[in-house]
Amino acid sequence: MSHFRVTLKKALTELVKEDFLVSWRIDENDLVHVVRVGAQRALRSIPAA
Repeated sequence: MSHFRVTLKKALTELVKEDFLVSWRIDENDLVHVVRVGAQRALRSIPAA
């Protein structure tokens, strides 16, 4: 499983370098969170309830 984690981190870092992702993180429950390019703009345009 350790190879998977290392490979995943390298792949996510490469997606940031290629401007596909803005950022990524792995939380304490091993859930991967990503922010795609353009997602921040879309979130700002959603009106608050």
